[in-house]
Formats: sequence, C-alpha cells, structure tokens
Amino acid sequence: EIHSIAIQPDNKIIAAGEIFNINGQPVNNIVRFNKDGKLDETFSFEGSSLIDIYKVVLRANGQMFIGGW
Repeated sequence: EIHSIAIQPDNKIIAAGEIFNINGQPVNNIVRFNKDGKLDETFSFEGSSLIDIYKVVLRANGQMFIGGW
C-alpha cells in the first residue's frame, strides 16, 4: 500500500507506505522513482522496516519529513 507520494524539484517521485519490495527487490517502506518510472537504486532509507509510513513531506531545501508508526 502506498499512503503518500511527493514529487521532488528534479521530478523524481517519492512513494511511502507499507512497501516491502519492488520487483522482488527488498525496500524499506519508502522508495524513489526516476522520472522514467524506474526504481532509483541510489536512494536508500535507513529507517525501521517495521514502521508504516503515512506521510512524506519535502521541503524546498531538500529535507524530507516522514510520519508513521
């Protein structure tokens, strides 16, 4: 399940929620896609895989805030 989507200034897409794998590749509930829709494998999130993310907010300075439990 995806609970929140945010688009970065460079048009990369952040998706967050209860996301455990993309095409068989393990991910940690938050992922980034390139403009072409392919998974951005350079992005990593070091949070707990037990946390469901319900909201992601991007600030103009590039900071990312996430909320969940």
